[in-house]
Amino acid sequence: LRVACLGGSTTFCTAVKGEARPWPAVAEAYLNGLLDPNGPYDRCEFINAGVSGYTLLESFVNLKTRVLPLKPDLVIIYHAVNDARAIRLGQFRHDYSHVRKSWVEPPPVPLLDPWLRWSHLYGAIRGGPAANTATALRDLLNVPGYIDLSVRSGPELDVGIKNFAMTLRESVAISRLHGSEVVLATFTWARENEDGSPYKYPDKKLILLMKRLNHVIREVAQQDKTLLIDLYEKGPHSAQYFDDIVHRNNLGNYESGKLVARTLAQSRFLKRAASSRRRAQPGQDADR
Repeated sequence: LRVACLGGSTTFCTAVKGEARPWPAVAEAYLNGLLDPNGPYDRCEFINAGVSGYTLLESFVNLKTRVLPLKPDLVIIYHAVNDARAIRLGQFRHDYSHVRKSWVEPPPVPLLDPWLRWSHLYGAIRGGPAANTATALRDLLNVPGYIDLSVRSGPELDVGIKNFAMTLRESVAISRLHGSEVVLATFTWARENEDGSPYKYPDKKLILLMKRLNHVIREVAQQDKTLLIDLYEKGPHSAQYFDDIVHRNNLGNYESGKLVARTLAQSRFLKRAASSRRRAQPGQDADR
């Protein structure tokens, strides 16, 4: 069973420390212990296709160009917070170009860059990708000053929410076209006490928008008949499981991975995925 996990930094799991594993790796190990030897699969492998900062739209491109060629049996999609930020800011555009720019990389300096590219001091002087990796990546991708863009609210958000729903449905459709089943997961965050959390919460309206996107995820799962892993309701959500508001710590990733594995093992989805893979033919829609 090959499972590909799409998402942003909360799938890549930037808060993992030491020898701990991100939740896709935890799910792989746990599910391997739950698989029925007489079932359609005797082992599983998980591909962590999460990329820090990615929105659902960028994951859709990643899915089409890099993930589906790996022929996964299942595709798990876990998105919300990065899309919520993009939907709220500035004059919304369907391709998110109001917050994203084309990749611009400074030309290399002969002789110096190959030797000094990993130097933080040289990177700070030179600018661009040789500087601190996280900062450089934002500089190369985001529209300058995007954080200070005007914040949209109310009915203005509807077009962005509909755009998210459309991209989610397109992700389901293209996966099934290639013979891969899809699992949707609701988004979760540290919320045991949103008013008294030890973490600095963003605008509460951002939280409300993420809840609206979770509603969209549930609707698409129901209408498109995909398995839903309800991490928001059933996953860890107290502050002890998080490194900040949305990034789970080692314990949070462990508990989330176990929930993903248990949900897959207890569903009929594995047999359905195996049947789908057997029926799918290149260039033809998988029969549903």
